[in-house]
Amino acid sequence: MGDRRVRLRAILAAAGAPLLVAVVALVLAIGVIGVTEAAGGLDSRSTPKGLIHGWVSPTDARVLLPASVCPTGDGLSSLRLEAGSGSNQGAHGADLTLEPPAVLATGAAIDRLVEVKVLDVGAGMAALLASSDASLPTYTRAAARCRSFVEHTWDLGTVSVSRVDASLEPEVDLSIQASPALSAYIVPEPHHTGVLALLLVTSYERPVELVSLELGDPAADAVLAASGWMEHWESWEDEALAWRGSGRSTSAGSRRASPPGTRDDAGLSPTEPAPPLTWHSTDDLGIRLEPYHAAAIVLGEWTFGAYGATAADGLFARAWHGLRELMTDRPEVVLTFPVLTYRVGGQEVTVGMEEPLYADLR
Repeated sequence: MGDRRVRLRAILAAAGAPLLVAVVALVLAIGVIGVTEAAGGLDSRSTPKGLIHGWVSPTDARVLLPASVCPTGDGLSSLRLEAGSGSNQGAHGADLTLEPPAVLATGAAIDRLVEVKVLDVGAGMAALLASSDASLPTYTRAAARCRSFVEHTWDLGTVSVSRVDASLEPEVDLSIQASPALSAYIVPEPHHTGVLALLLVTSYERPVELVSLELGDPAADAVLAASGWMEHWESWEDEALAWRGSGRSTSAGSRRASPPGTRDDAGLSPTEPAPPLTWHSTDDLGIRLEPYHAAAIVLGEWTFGAYGATAADGLFARAWHGLRELMTDRPEVVLTFPVLTYRVGGQEVTVGMEEPLYADLR
């Protein structure tokens, strides 16, 4: 009987630390959810804390806030966005108040063709930027007022907006004389693997150098990428998924950008093995595309500071991951329209993608 008690005490002692961490994480999670619901009158599913990024061009705009605030029959009458402390307020002041049609409550099929409720503020941002050359601040909080005068406030996370020269079309009509030098679109990863999506960039009649990629997150300073032929796409996709499975994507030492300079794929054949994925700085991609070549850029949870535990991890590892997510400022949702700068014929062009990367990280 005494031996059994000793063994039981040993088991409980060994399990004490991970159990304690798990309990603390659970208590904190319940506390965070309770505070959120009490403060705004909405649950966090309706107004998630996000990493939100959009763009405005001289003729178009893409800025969506993931939120569902006013019920059917009680339409949105106004939306106030508040700038974060220390944000560059520019000539537009700290806060911004928008009314329809500058802000529209709608739905967008952006989660693998599943509708997500959003507030479209593109028209409002475009009108504001058209009146000045100053940049917009980063907005961190929002207050929406319904027609019934009920007001909901919530933590946005971060909302940033970039100026671009034009939109980046997913397909190019080569019969048009002034057609763009490249096209790009986002290929979502349908399974929860840690890889959120792959960005496919295709060049056409002229060589193009990819200069930089903006995602709206200063921490997203490096991405996995490779260039070659479209025939290499499947190999890149398989390799991207293998990165998450091997754990290399979450290693701080592995996120070292490739040396400066561009890779020359002019002599590469479509039948040769695909060039491997390597880390590239988002501020200096240094990826050269020969005519009718392609590039793959991998966007994963690690891009936005999310390092989720897997089912294979032990209780302590999963509890520690949960606790760290509560204590850090990681987003619950990513909704970003990537902005790509490329160089062609000695001229740099900045373009915004028409479709967003959307990922629910909760």
